[in-house]
Amino acid sequence: MVIGSRFKGIIHPGSMTALHRYIGNPVLTWMVNVIFNTRFSDTHSGFRAITKDALARLNLKSGGMEFASEMLVMSSKEHLNIAEVPIDNYPCLTSDISVFHR
Repeated sequence: MVIGSRFKGIIHPGSMTALHRYIGNPVLTWMVNVIFNTRFSDTHSGFRAITKDALARLNLKSGGMEFASEMLVMSSKEHLNIAEVPIDNYPCLTSDISVFHR
């Protein structure tokens, strides 16, 4: 499995709120690392690649925000090969939310 890490890459101005960048994501990542004895740098980036066979081994149950943490915890528990790669986080191209509503 490969995980994209925004904190190992570049977080461009305007791409992440200060609350998420300095408190939310670091605290959630720290909690996962402490509780499950892992060493991730960004547990909630959402940028992941995993083989179909590896995904089937995880037997994931969560459907909400906790899915991101469960995927990493179960991947560690199943001793999958896990690599973190730096990614760049850019701001959204549009601030017009109406684009998403029809």
